Amino acid sequence: MLRAAFFVFPLVLFGQVAAPPAFEVASVRQNSSPEPQSEFHTSPSGVTITNYRLQFLIPYAFRIAVYQVAGAPTWLETNKYDIVARTPAGSSEDQLRLMLQQLLVDRFKLQFHREHKDLAGYALVFGEGWTKVRDRKKARPARTR
Repeated sequence: MLRAAFFVFPLVLFGQVAAPPAFEVASVRQNSSPEPQSEFHTSPSGVTITNYRLQFLIPYAFRIAVYQVAGAPTWLETNKYDIVARTPAGSSEDQLRLMLQQLLVDRFKLQFHREHKDLAGYALVFGEGWTKVRDRKKARPARTR
């Protein structure tokens, strides 16, 4: 019986999915002060975010640009928040970003998906003796010598 339990235990252990990292303790409060300045401080013990709009926190947490957030409600751009959270000892910046993602999902009910969009763009190509700006779809690849 002991032998069977020995072989079953590792299967259960390896079959579990690891939970995403989360803050030990987090406080989120809406900031209504007219102060325009915002602050974002990290330390080995945690993170302190003061007077910050989610419009800028979401791109930081997901490593995307601000313009890549689409379909967001307008309060994302206007409401400001104070967030104070304690991280587990030895947390890296990547883990902090994952913790912020989890906080946004838990506290703000953030739902998201990733998609690819084709956007118009231009390519700067070298012509014969001068530089030309052309539509990206019509631009030829640069010649190599």
